[in-house]
Amino acid sequence: MKVEAAAKRYLEELMDLWSLSSRAGVLLPRLAKGADEPEIARTLRRMGWATLEHRRRLEKLLSDLGEPPIVPDASSGAGVLARAEATLRTSPRGEARDLVLIGLAQRLAHLGLAGYGIARTLAEKLEYPHHAAVLQTSLEESAEVDLLFTRMALFGLPVERAGIGRPERLRPESGVPERA
Repeated sequence: MKVEAAAKRYLEELMDLWSLSSRAGVLLPRLAKGADEPEIARTLRRMGWATLEHRRRLEKLLSDLGEPPIVPDASSGAGVLARAEATLRTSPRGEARDLVLIGLAQRLAHLGLAGYGIARTLAEKLEYPHHAAVLQTSLEESAEVDLLFTRMALFGLPVERAGIGRPERLRPESGVPERA
């Protein structure tokens, strides 16, 4: 892989992730307000807080590269974000809407998983070990939230009532995953 091409793609990935986290960080609290089930609302709020922390990390990485965050022409997640807005406007409250909100949150998490994984690998290839470590942290946090939503969707009720516990690293008081 040519260094110049990898560096360009890396910057594009960071910008795309920054754009996604900026938009999702604003939308997730609104989704939380739209959820009927309190545990789903709490998890959506936690995901929103974590997403804003991811954005701060991305801003630092971009700053390290001497680049200001710029919204790309076609941000990943635009369709998911638009569908979430439409769901809040048009879907009646209730369990079915809560499940749709879980699905939308998982789609956002999956975009983050893919983006952080690619960006981390590019950072490794470009020999930016600090960047790779920061991106790995965000990748792991996104995976934990995705797992929590998967469990909720499978069991159709809050994780605590399903008797399967919560991922260890999510701190209930802040919603922001602890660092290992």
